[in-house]
Parts: sequence; structure tokens; C-alpha cells
Amino acid sequence: MHHLQIVLSFLAAGVPVLAGPTRAARADATVIELTEAPLITEVVPFFSPYVTTIKHAGSYTVGLDLDCVLHLGLGCQVLQFTAPTVATITSIGTKTTTYPCSTSTTFTKPEWDAGCGCTLTKTWWWTPRPCGSTAPATTVTVTGPGATVTATTTVSQTQTETATTTATATASCAPEPPLTCDRFGYLVQNTAFYRVDLETGDNTQISTNIGGGTNAIGYNVLDNFLYGSQATGQGVPNLIRISGTGTVTVVRAFPSGVSGNVGDIDTDGFYWLSIGGRAWWRIDLRPGSATYGQILNNGTADNLGYSIADWVYIPSGGQFLWAVATDSPGANTSTLLRFSMDTQTWAVVRQYTGTPESAWGAQYGINTGVIYASDNAGGQIWAFPINGTAASLVTGGPRSQQNDGARCVLNVLAPQ
Repeated sequence: MHHLQIVLSFLAAGVPVLAGPTRAARADATVIELTEAPLITEVVPFFSPYVTTIKHAGSYTVGLDLDCVLHLGLGCQVLQFTAPTVATITSIGTKTTTYPCSTSTTFTKPEWDAGCGCTLTKTWWWTPRPCGSTAPATTVTVTGPGATVTATTTVSQTQTETATTTATATASCAPEPPLTCDRFGYLVQNTAFYRVDLETGDNTQISTNIGGGTNAIGYNVLDNFLYGSQATGQGVPNLIRISGTGTVTVVRAFPSGVSGNVGDIDTDGFYWLSIGGRAWWRIDLRPGSATYGQILNNGTADNLGYSIADWVYIPSGGQFLWAVATDSPGANTSTLLRFSMDTQTWAVVRQYTGTPESAWGAQYGINTGVIYASDNAGGQIWAFPINGTAASLVTGGPRSQQNDGARCVLNVLAPQ
């Protein structure tokens, strides 16, 4: 176990763990938030140590160096931890007061601020004050990437012995851009990340290194990010999020025994992960959910003996996950299957002859009721209507023995 001590030079303290995402502040594995702010008149030092344990290897966002000004959103860097680490983060800042505080209680609450287009975390203090005195207004200005926010709260004079004042904070680091529910498919091959035109097979490389062992990706229409499973070398893969620029964020480490090569996300925000269509898990990826990132239920299904390398959710097809599977090696046959999300059972829809014999590792759903699937060995892209009519070769595409694909199922413009 390694030990790392970090001292931050303003009012910063944080935990490198991803909470549920918001639509403004960076929904990242390491949001470092300001937890204290100047209060009234007298400036006094304020120290707040925080010890956090990074239990799993992965990518985390921390301050670039000891003097980084995190409250300005600068100096943020994604670091790769290869072993468990204990980090001690000490916040060194100031707070001001004009009256003695014998006792106090606090609570925090994140709130959306339309003025800056970001989420502010407000910390509320309850402190004693003389009866009849006036609680002062407290103004805090926070400058973040592309925005400056000033929040002021005044508690008017009342004949009570308590007063409430507020301070504000905002997450550091600009949020990564999401995707846009466009007509393209998104493909992971080994460590590379591509945008693929499913009609022509043309592809554009977005990132050269999103990390090895990435699989089971799905497109979340609720936040326009891709999610998937990524190997860590520690035996337990991570649940990751992929942005529009190919930046990978660790959501959490999967519990022991959870992994998958098959995955997609339904339009309600539930991630369906499976190992070959047998062991399966349903994971909550609804933004803002209290159970975000958690496994809601799981089980084991009979995959009828087929080799299943990916599946897709198509809303117009009902409560099913669809998969183009391969039969016995060398048979040049494929089978369209559907998995009931209600009963967790597989059924055969149709068998095909004359199709490639390799695995269909990257499959893309379109809400017109069609699966576009790419075979690993040849890179051919075929169209399989889920109503069981004939399949057809569309075009050629990139080939790879280790790949996975996903797209925004609600965009029905591709292929044209």
C-alpha cells in the first residue's frame, strides 16, 4: 500500500471517487470541492485534513502540483494509480468571524445554478449569535472554467438567538464533452476509439489510447456518454465512462466476479452487462439517481449454446435485447436471438446462411428495427432486421479480433 500526501493551497478538499453525474459540474472520478468560505470580518487560519483511500488502480483527477489553484479550476491532471494508495489531503484556507462560535452544525447540498450553467455545492452553517443582532451578508465569488459565479445570502435581523449564513463552492476542472446522438456508430478496437459511418464503412479515429481491455460499451441516451467495462490488470474490471473526445473516467470498480463482453444501455438508463449472454447484470446509470453505478439485479440465463459477442437494445422492438450470434465454427451461419428483459430468457428469431463465420463483436441498434453488425475477422457490416426478414451486406469496415460497438439508438438517420 502506497501513501501519498497532498497539501492544497486554498480552500480545497476532495475525494477521488465518481458520484452520480450532473449536467454541469464535471461528473468525474475526482471532483475536488471547496468546503469552507470567508464568513464575516476576522480572518483566521482554517485547516482541514482529509484522508481518503484509493482502493483500486485507475485514472483519477487530482491537483497538478502542490500549488495548483483548484478553486479556479486550473491545474487539474488525470493521474494513473497502479496500486492502492492512501492520500492525505489538507485544505489550508481562511474563515472570518466577528462573534464567538461555541458550537455549530453543517450540512451541504448541491444545487444547479442557471447563471453559470454549473452545479454549486452550498454549505449551510448554524451558529449562535446575540439576540436581536443582524447576521451579515456573505458574498463568495467562485471562478471556474468559462464562468464566474457570485452568490450572496443575507439573513435579516430577527429576535432569535440563531442565524444562518451560506457559502458556495463549485467543482474544479471543466466537464468533458458528451456525444451528440448523431447517426454514427462508435467502435472500440484494442486501445483505439473510432467514429464509424455504418453506410460507407468510413471511420475516423477519435483517440489512440482509451486503455486496453475495453468492452461491452453502450450509449446512454440520458446523458449522451458511452459506458463500458475496462480491464485493470487487478482481476476486477472498472465501470468506465467515455466522453465525446475519448476521455475515459472511472465510475467505480466492479464487485468481484462481475465482468462482461456484452453490453448496452436501455432508454431508461439501465446498463445491461453480460458474459456471453449467460451471467448478466443490470446496473443503474440514471443521472442523479441515488443508486447510480450500483447493480440492481443479476442472474444467469441459458444462451442456447450460441456464441454471443454483443447485444443491442431497440425501443421499437419491445422489452428485448437483440444479438446476432454465431453458430459452430466454419459453418458460415448466424442466428438472430432476442433476450427478454422481463423473463431473462433467450429465444431464436431466425437463422441465416452465407454470413461470415467470425464473431459479431460490434453491433449497433437503430430504432427503425435494424441491427448493424460488424464481423471481427473481415470487418464486413451487415444489416439484420429484427422482424426476421433477410439480412444484407452493407459495406466493409475496420476489422479486429478485439472490438465492441455502440450508437445512439434514437437517431434513425443512419444508414441513409
